[in-house]
Amino acid sequence: AYWRKMTKTIVPFDPYYIPQNLQKRAKSDKRSDDIVAIMDTMEAKEMNVKAAEHKIRREHDYTNVLTYLQSVTSLHNTEKEGRNYLIGEVEMCRAKVGHAEESVSMLNSQLTELENRHEYVKQNWV
Repeated sequence: AYWRKMTKTIVPFDPYYIPQNLQKRAKSDKRSDDIVAIMDTMEAKEMNVKAAEHKIRREHDYTNVLTYLQSVTSLHNTEKEGRNYLIGEVEMCRAKVGHAEESVSMLNSQLTELENRHEYVKQNWV
């Protein structure tokens, strides 16, 4: 038939290499606003602890010891909250990476299957 003669002269599709240019997502060393807020809060709490320490040495009053202990407790609580926030962020990033790895694996298997189909069609129909 006429159409079979025409398909024999058509060059089958050959996959081409397409270069992928990967760029750094973080072009600067700027920290995120949430991280800066955590760091600023901790710095302020540390300054309160240092001020309480100086007051203890200067005045020798037990009320300053209580202020110092309160500021240390506040600093520890802030550190704990910041640590828990960062742990949550790391866990979320790990979950996203795991999902991306699964997606890439699935896409690779689909690509292999499509390449096999392409070869089969190329061998039997063209």
